[in-house]
Amino acid sequence: MARKRFSAAEMLARGQQRTAPDEASPPAAPAAPPAGPAATPPAGERYRRVTVFITPEQYRWVRQVALQAQMEECALSASDVVRLALERLRETDAASLRQALVEQAWRDLQRYPGRAKRGMPARGDTRG
Repeated sequence: MARKRFSAAEMLARGQQRTAPDEASPPAAPAAPPAGPAATPPAGERYRRVTVFITPEQYRWVRQVALQAQMEECALSASDVVRLALERLRETDAASLRQALVEQAWRDLQRYPGRAKRGMPARGDTRG
């Protein structure tokens, strides 16, 4: 049995359609002309999409932070949270960051055995 596919535009437009014309309502005002398209920044200045794997707790936390901001009418996303975290990590001393990453990998191994399939750093490995 084939299912009919709907585009997002069709689904959104359905909520705006009237079931019967309302003769008492005034004619709709003409729509304002659309603004020109926003200039697309050069490729080097656009965001890049990456896939990362985070723990369920980290996922819930980052979503909670983003949703709380949206509830306060502050348009932030999980990506905004991650970008800030990355910027702050870049400011960290390379040796201490590497040591923390090694320790985290070993902690993750205890809870997520699949981590070992990607290889594990040596426990004392703090080379830069």
